Amino acid sequence: MKKISLLVLICLFFACKKEKNENLSELQTNKIKWEQWNLNDYSYTFGISCFCRYEVTLPRQIQVEEGSVVSVNGEPYNTDIHWGVLTISDLFDRVEQAQQSNAFVVEVEYHKERGYPIEIYIDENEMVADEEIGYSVYNLSD
Repeated sequence: MKKISLLVLICLFFACKKEKNENLSELQTNKIKWEQWNLNDYSYTFGISCFCRYEVTLPRQIQVEEGSVVSVNGEPYNTDIHWGVLTISDLFDRVEQAQQSNAFVVEVEYHKERGYPIEIYIDENEMVADEEIGYSVYNLSD
Protein backbone atom coordinates (compact mmCIF):
# COMPACT_ATOMS: atom_id res chain seq x y z
CA MET A 1 0.00 0.00 0.00
CA LYS A 2 2.85 2.39 0.84
CA LYS A 3 4.50 1.68 -2.51
CA ILE A 4 1.29 2.50 -4.37
CA SER A 5 0.87 5.76 -2.42
CA LEU A 6 4.47 6.71 -3.16
CA LEU A 7 4.00 5.90 -6.85
CA VAL A 8 0.85 8.07 -6.99
CA LEU A 9 2.68 10.98 -5.35
CA ILE A 10 5.57 10.71 -7.78
CA CYS A 11 3.18 10.65 -10.76
CA LEU A 12 1.34 13.72 -9.44
CA PHE A 13 4.64 15.55 -8.97
CA PHE A 14 5.74 14.91 -12.53
CA ALA A 15 2.28 15.74 -13.92
CA CYS A 16 2.44 19.18 -12.26
CA LYS A 17 6.01 19.69 -13.39
CA LYS A 18 5.04 18.84 -16.97
CA GLU A 19 2.28 21.47 -16.95
CA LYS A 20 4.73 24.17 -15.82
CA ASN A 21 7.23 23.14 -18.51
CA GLU A 22 4.49 23.42 -21.14
CA ASN A 23 3.86 27.03 -20.05
CA LEU A 24 7.56 27.83 -20.25
CA SER A 25 7.69 26.12 -23.63
CA GLU A 26 4.95 28.39 -24.96
CA LEU A 27 6.82 31.40 -23.60
CA GLN A 28 10.12 30.29 -25.09
CA THR A 29 8.55 29.42 -28.45
CA ASN A 30 7.02 32.86 -28.76
CA LYS A 31 10.14 34.62 -27.50
CA ILE A 32 12.16 32.91 -30.23
CA LYS A 33 9.51 33.90 -32.78
CA TRP A 34 9.78 37.54 -31.61
CA GLU A 35 13.59 37.52 -31.63
CA GLN A 36 13.64 36.19 -35.21
CA TRP A 37 12.06 39.48 -36.33
CA ASN A 38 15.19 41.21 -34.99
CA LEU A 39 13.32 44.42 -34.17
CA ASN A 40 15.27 46.83 -31.98
CA ASP A 41 13.36 49.90 -33.18
CA TYR A 42 9.56 49.82 -33.02
CA SER A 43 6.54 51.61 -31.63
CA TYR A 44 3.33 50.35 -30.08
CA THR A 45 0.40 51.33 -27.93
CA PHE A 46 0.80 50.08 -24.37
CA GLY A 47 -1.87 49.68 -21.72
CA ILE A 48 -1.72 48.70 -18.08
CA SER A 49 -4.73 47.46 -16.14
CA CYS A 50 -4.25 47.69 -12.39
CA PHE A 51 -5.51 49.31 -9.22
CA CYS A 52 -3.22 52.29 -9.85
CA ARG A 53 -3.48 56.01 -10.46
CA TYR A 54 -5.76 56.82 -13.38
CA GLU A 55 -2.90 58.26 -15.45
CA VAL A 56 -1.01 54.96 -15.27
CA THR A 57 -3.91 53.08 -16.84
CA LEU A 58 -4.28 55.35 -19.88
CA PRO A 59 -3.06 53.89 -23.21
CA ARG A 60 0.36 55.27 -24.14
CA GLN A 61 2.25 55.40 -27.41
CA ILE A 62 5.72 53.92 -26.81
CA GLN A 63 8.76 54.43 -29.04
CA VAL A 64 11.64 51.95 -28.67
CA GLU A 65 15.06 52.47 -30.23
CA GLU A 66 17.92 50.00 -29.95
CA GLY A 67 15.88 47.97 -27.48
CA SER A 68 15.19 50.82 -25.02
CA VAL A 69 12.17 53.06 -24.50
CA VAL A 70 13.03 56.56 -25.75
CA SER A 71 9.65 58.28 -25.69
CA VAL A 72 6.15 57.98 -24.30
CA ASN A 73 3.38 59.90 -26.06
CA GLY A 74 6.04 61.90 -27.86
CA GLU A 75 7.79 63.02 -24.64
CA PRO A 76 11.29 61.84 -23.67
CA TYR A 77 11.06 58.72 -21.50
CA ASN A 78 11.40 59.39 -17.76
CA THR A 79 11.02 56.49 -15.28
CA ASP A 80 9.63 58.84 -12.61
CA ILE A 81 6.85 60.12 -14.88
CA HIS A 82 6.21 57.03 -17.02
CA TRP A 83 5.80 54.33 -14.38
CA GLY A 84 5.37 50.76 -15.57
CA VAL A 85 6.31 51.20 -19.24
CA LEU A 86 7.91 48.02 -20.60
CA THR A 87 9.54 47.00 -23.85
CA ILE A 88 8.49 43.76 -25.53
CA SER A 89 11.59 42.07 -24.10
CA ASP A 90 10.63 43.38 -20.64
CA LEU A 91 7.17 41.87 -21.06
CA PHE A 92 8.66 38.45 -21.84
CA ASP A 93 10.83 38.82 -18.72
CA ARG A 94 7.78 39.79 -16.64
CA VAL A 95 5.88 36.69 -17.77
CA GLU A 96 8.87 34.46 -17.07
CA GLN A 97 9.33 35.98 -13.60
CA ALA A 98 5.65 35.42 -12.78
CA GLN A 99 5.81 31.80 -13.93
CA GLN A 100 9.01 31.11 -11.99
CA SER A 101 7.61 32.67 -8.82
CA ASN A 102 4.56 30.39 -9.07
CA ALA A 103 2.10 33.26 -9.45
CA PHE A 104 -1.48 32.14 -8.83
CA VAL A 105 -2.56 33.10 -12.38
CA VAL A 106 -0.44 33.85 -15.44
CA GLU A 107 -2.42 34.20 -18.65
CA VAL A 108 -0.77 35.31 -21.87
CA GLU A 109 -2.02 35.72 -25.40
CA TYR A 110 0.68 35.99 -28.04
CA HIS A 111 0.64 37.60 -31.48
CA LYS A 112 0.22 34.67 -33.88
CA GLU A 113 2.78 35.83 -36.44
CA ARG A 114 5.38 37.77 -34.45
CA GLY A 115 5.11 36.02 -31.09
CA TYR A 116 5.11 39.06 -28.79
CA PRO A 117 2.64 39.16 -25.88
CA ILE A 118 -0.49 41.12 -26.78
CA GLU A 119 -2.41 40.47 -23.56
CA ILE A 120 -0.97 39.52 -20.17
CA TYR A 121 -2.82 39.00 -16.88
CA ILE A 122 -0.94 38.20 -13.68
CA ASP A 123 -2.36 37.52 -10.23
CA GLU A 124 0.63 36.90 -8.00
CA ASN A 125 -1.29 35.78 -4.92
CA GLU A 126 -4.82 34.43 -4.62
CA MET A 127 -5.11 35.75 -1.06
CA VAL A 128 -4.08 39.36 -1.79
CA ALA A 129 -6.68 41.76 -3.14
CA ASP A 130 -6.00 44.34 -5.83
CA GLU A 131 -2.44 43.28 -6.74
CA GLU A 132 -3.44 41.84 -10.10
CA ILE A 133 -1.98 43.51 -13.17
CA GLY A 134 -2.65 43.32 -16.86
CA TYR A 135 -0.68 44.54 -19.86
CA SER A 136 -1.88 45.15 -23.42
CA VAL A 137 0.17 45.72 -26.57
CA TYR A 138 -1.42 46.76 -29.83
CA ASN A 139 -0.65 48.68 -33.03
CA LEU A 140 2.98 47.49 -33.03
CA SER A 141 4.89 48.81 -36.03
CA ASP A 142 8.52 48.86 -37.08
